[in-house]
Amino acid sequence: MKKRILAIALVLIMTISVGMVFAGGQQEKETAAPAVQSKYSVEEIKSWDLTPGMPFSGAKVQALLHPSGQNNLIKKYLTEFTEMTGIEVEIETIPYGDLYQKFTIEAVSGTSDYDVFISHYTWVPALSNYLEPLNNRIENDGIDLTRWSDAYIESCSFDGEVYGLPLRTHPMMLFYRKDLYEKYDLQEPATFEEFQHNAKVITENEDMYGTALQYGKTAEQVVYPWLTYLWANGAEMFDADWRPAFNTPKGIEATKDYMKPILEDNSAAPGSVSYSEYDANLSFTTGEAAMVYAFWWAYGNFQNPDSSELTVDQIGFCNVPGVDGNQVSYAMSMPLSVTSFSDVKDASWEFVKWANSAKMDLRAVTDKSDPKMLTSVAAQFATLRDPKVNELNNGLHNVAATILETARTQPSFPEWVQAAEKVVLALNNVASGESEVEEALAKAEKEVTEIMVRAGYYK
Repeated sequence: MKKRILAIALVLIMTISVGMVFAGGQQEKETAAPAVQSKYSVEEIKSWDLTPGMPFSGAKVQALLHPSGQNNLIKKYLTEFTEMTGIEVEIETIPYGDLYQKFTIEAVSGTSDYDVFISHYTWVPALSNYLEPLNNRIENDGIDLTRWSDAYIESCSFDGEVYGLPLRTHPMMLFYRKDLYEKYDLQEPATFEEFQHNAKVITENEDMYGTALQYGKTAEQVVYPWLTYLWANGAEMFDADWRPAFNTPKGIEATKDYMKPILEDNSAAPGSVSYSEYDANLSFTTGEAAMVYAFWWAYGNFQNPDSSELTVDQIGFCNVPGVDGNQVSYAMSMPLSVTSFSDVKDASWEFVKWANSAKMDLRAVTDKSDPKMLTSVAAQFATLRDPKVNELNNGLHNVAATILETARTQPSFPEWVQAAEKVVLALNNVASGESEVEEALAKAEKEVTEIMVRAGYYK
């Protein structure tokens, strides 16, 4: 009898235990269910480059951004992102000038909680140890990098690895006084000779200078327009072995072309010797100069009555000039990246994909509902070629798309800023009459070589 009672008790215990196992499994499944049920279809979610099924629901992402139109756009639609993914995002915004220092100090000390970070393209090589490599994620999720210019993707990359997607992007253009071009029957310059001709005509016939250029010795941006001259002439800043390649016959010729408006034709505003990008743009908006090399973000400022004396009808824009049809502009970006120390890398990658999706890119230049978003810029070819986008922006984006087909960016390596500073000083010495082109480039070549030797580039 006792044995029978014991057997029945064992059966009951096993039954209860099995029931608890199944009940526990059911309970675990309910707990893991998405915190927010998406109201979007699988197709809709995929159209935003997101992963269906809300697999990262409940994750919390911390992002460090700077004030910009793109940042305000993201904040406006952040609730929508959470509805589609169940991922919550907290955005901290600090001035652009503080971004690099804040991020690096916290990253090096191991105290950073940031999962997503927006950087400047020239920072990517130096910060690559603190950013998540994205090549595998891009391939696995089928992100088509040809949506962007090659120059933009290169600016987000280092040593063959992509470390971010280009959120804010800027091609360099030549802006000119359209009313004066019409007055003197001038054509958009395709060559440096045509550019110099136009500058001389305006200088000789108007109470203003034909152009404002950048030769200031304290601004890294001085290198950018110079590079467009270098590339158009078939020269490079570095060769394949990272040795300086600008002090060559082609490099010297390109630099002399860059100096002609200030040294030979007197068609550049005299202040160009000390001008930065900001100063050159100001020269254009105040009517001192009729042409300027500028990144396209300046177009809004050029027609803003609070900061410019020009009207939109007076402002023309085109590709930078070149040599024999070889027009190579300069392009830059601010990549949005996942940090290498994030505890929620998958969820952070979802946020990066969404912020850089084709639909958000289109919104960036079509949603005019908030003045704080008016400085948003488009990055992808589909948006740049969109007829409605061009109708809203006087064809600016279509011109940008054409420019970006052949645009380039600066070489990507950690010592870029140091090397660029030596070239900046060389260009300033030439523009100010302190050195001849050959002498200045030879000195810069020696100084840049020393930087690269110290960094261990040569065996």
